[in-house]
Amino acid sequence: MRAPYVFSSDYKHFYCQYNKPSYVKLLKLEMLTAVANESNSYEIVTELCEYAAKVDIPIARESIRAVGKIELQQYDVNAIVDRLLQFLEMEKDYVTAEALVLVKDLLRKYPQWSHDCIAVVGNISSKNLQEPKAKAALIWMLGEYSQDMQDAPYVLESLVENWDEEHSAEQWMIHSE
Repeated sequence: MRAPYVFSSDYKHFYCQYNKPSYVKLLKLEMLTAVANESNSYEIVTELCEYAAKVDIPIARESIRAVGKIELQQYDVNAIVDRLLQFLEMEKDYVTAEALVLVKDLLRKYPQWSHDCIAVVGNISSKNLQEPKAKAALIWMLGEYSQDMQDAPYVLESLVENWDEEHSAEQWMIHSE
């Protein structure tokens, strides 16, 4: 989008409707991310969080990524961090996986949020993580903030024990993180 600020006051036109095809929803998510600014980011993130709780997995994943993109633009980071942590508490594997990657990105940019984030990340079972990016994000956080997580050595140990069972592509993803 060349001039997203032109549409920043009309962002509600980009909200997704249930009966629209996925490709339209994905385009609208892209538009919502582009038009987010300091005055509308809270409302946009609230709408995106609704999509994350829906059944349409690709749209849910993309909406979580959109929340992360908005969060990294420094709009209302406090409220957005709370939303990301709520994603981690949802009991949907794909939501947890996407949120873990975003929390890792958040902590790289804003390490001051580590105390709040690590308290929630510490409750995630590594056994439920199937996606390489999520495992890599968890391993990074365990290594970076192990002093704040009592179980970090044990979680890392369980991940190392299962290393041989990982596919080579997943090993590479985890190793390169």
